[in-house]
Amino acid sequence: MFYQQLMLALHRSGRRAAALEVYKSARQTITTELGLEPGRAVRELHQAILVSD
Repeated sequence: MFYQQLMLALHRSGRRAAALEVYKSARQTITTELGLEPGRAVRELHQAILVSD
């Protein structure tokens, strides 16, 4: 998924806050437009970014 790749690229380049913002925006769009939650892989990456130092 595009969001997952973007989040990973931002996180790996040291832009943790931007990666978390992408998740926030993606989740808002997906829930509003489709009535769904982001996929498991995106949620797991979000959690990994949150707990990383």
